[in-house]
Amino acid sequence: MEHIDLLCLLTLLFMIFKWEELYNTKPDDDYEDPADVSAIKEAKDNMGDYKLKTAKDYVVPDHLRMNVEKARGRLLILKDLVSVQLLTGTSLAAAY
Repeated sequence: MEHIDLLCLLTLLFMIFKWEELYNTKPDDDYEDPADVSAIKEAKDNMGDYKLKTAKDYVVPDHLRMNVEKARGRLLILKDLVSVQLLTGTSLAAAY
């Protein structure tokens, strides 16, 4: 029984030593890895200015806006595809 207690105590001491060793190698809370800092700087410099769609001042660019003419054009294309489907008996996926 004493042999097991001694083994448990040695195991516990070894674990405490390993944890202290690990904590001593931990960097400071304000440490920043130079590789990470340079990667973040490069990304900020090269990724452009992307607006978030959830921002209150976001405005949809003209080329992405849906207007009556675009909607009508899409509907006419769909109408033609349905006509082709009805005439040929093919599916919309095959006609498209």
